[in-house]
Amino acid sequence: MIGTILGILGIVLTLGFGGYSIWAYKKSKRNVSLEFQNKECLVLK
Repeated sequence: MIGTILGILGIVLTLGFGGYSIWAYKKSKRNVSLEFQNKECLVLK
């Protein structure tokens, strides 16, 4: 009986902490954009 309760409690806590970590990751994620420009072209001979 105690083993079943502990098992269910462990699954609930795992899902809770997993959901929280996904939420915290999405909240702290930064938007990064890169832009490349070709300003000068040199010919090497």
